[in-house]
Amino acid sequence: PDYHDRWFSFERAYLGLTPCPAEDPSQRRGDNSLRRPYSVSGNQLPWSPKWSLTVNVEHNWWVGDGLRLSPYVSVSWTDEMFFDDRNFDEEPFHSGQEEVTTVNASLRLIDEGRRWGAELYVYNATDERVKSWVDPGGPGYVRANYFPPRTYGVKLRKDF
Repeated sequence: PDYHDRWFSFERAYLGLTPCPAEDPSQRRGDNSLRRPYSVSGNQLPWSPKWSLTVNVEHNWWVGDGLRLSPYVSVSWTDEMFFDDRNFDEEPFHSGQEEVTTVNASLRLIDEGRRWGAELYVYNATDERVKSWVDPGGPGYVRANYFPPRTYGVKLRKDF
């Protein structure tokens, strides 16, 4: 009952986006500004996409002399999700992450007898911009943190 919406009120009005609710003269805040009451009933819970799906595939081939070749692919799809109760979904002030698909893959060569391994990998092969949180940064812009872009490399492992 005490939720209010001041998420970029001026900027939303200026850009012709969905306006903030009207200020309520009967609801004065501590700094003497007026609240903009807003109901979040029926909104999606923060950090909770309605749907998500991940498929992982791995197979092992023993190629001789104790070596194992192991390719791995993971495809993950996540529906739109929000990082707060507001569920504001208009750019450039989207309060969450739009639906996104990412792909991770690797090819591992493992020698369990000699206790070593080598791996070629790529993370976020689709090079998607995936937000991990969003916050109002200041007048006119949203501050966000992103997961790393496409990353690839080689890992070497030796067990002692």
